Amino acid sequence: MAKNPEVMYNFLIYSQGLIIKRILSKKLRGIFSIIFSVAIALTSCTFLNIAEEYKIYAAQEDVETLLGQVEFDKISDFGNVSISISKNKAAKAGYEAGDIVTVSFLNQSLTIPFVTNYNDVDPGEAGLISYADYDNLLLAVCMGDFATTYGIATKTTLDDNSCEWSLNEGVSEPIEVTVEKAEKQGYLDEYKIHQLSYTTQREDYPNLSDEEYANFREVTTTGIGKGILYRSAFPIDDSKGRAKYADAAIEKAGVTIAINLSNDDDTIKDMDGYSNTYYSTIDYIALNMALDMQSDEFREKWRKALYICRKIREYM
Repeated sequence: MAKNPEVMYNFLIYSQGLIIKRILSKKLRGIFSIIFSVAIALTSCTFLNIAEEYKIYAAQEDVETLLGQVEFDKISDFGNVSISISKNKAAKAGYEAGDIVTVSFLNQSLTIPFVTNYNDVDPGEAGLISYADYDNLLLAVCMGDFATTYGIATKTTLDDNSCEWSLNEGVSEPIEVTVEKAEKQGYLDEYKIHQLSYTTQREDYPNLSDEEYANFREVTTTGIGKGILYRSAFPIDDSKGRAKYADAAIEKAGVTIAINLSNDDDTIKDMDGYSNTYYSTIDYIALNMALDMQSDEFREKWRKALYICRKIREYM
């Protein structure tokens, strides 16, 4: 960054089984009765044997165990683990938000809630998630890292702050996962408590200023001068309907450096509309941090961000 004593630097931080059902009409039952009778005559089987065989197949209607595997190549930067069990399959098997399930893998067995979002459980707690943006179920820890916590894989941060995963020693693919029902709606009350939500329509918040709607505000505390540090919603990704308001707010405040906790440089520049934002005209530090604030990675990257900020302040 070129030295320019006339530039005022300030900062912006933002984060970011197969189930068979037999339903036979009276007419079909008649047809099957004839077929069964012929089969009995030809094979000398007893009706009792066929009845017992039919009971075996009919019992599959009540299968509640789901089998899948860890999708290693889909482990997210935050350590969320996708498993090869679709949301639709789970729904057809009777799994509902608020259930308690038992998930088994790698000689571990977790009894956790079946939910629809990461924050449907308390920070540090695990959940099996039927998330709207994914086809398959996810295993995740709220504000944590499931893959690391439960010994599946280790994350390495690369020089560009992107990351890659490697299986832990002694762990090999395929990693089998079994999901079973533990308690029907046993977590329902807690699940409902977590269902606070907001809309993405600006008109739904007439009493908020544009800055408040964008969650843009100045951070003030001992040792930080006025007009130095701000936090905000993401000024690029408009999935929450706040990007353009956040972008306008940082421009109005004269922000010159953004500290991006959530993304790496390539991800930021590949986002739709990036080149049309004020954000694209300023310097930024892309940290691509994990959500686990207790992890060594989080502490190291946060230390790095604060070090850079301090050096810039000294440079001024």
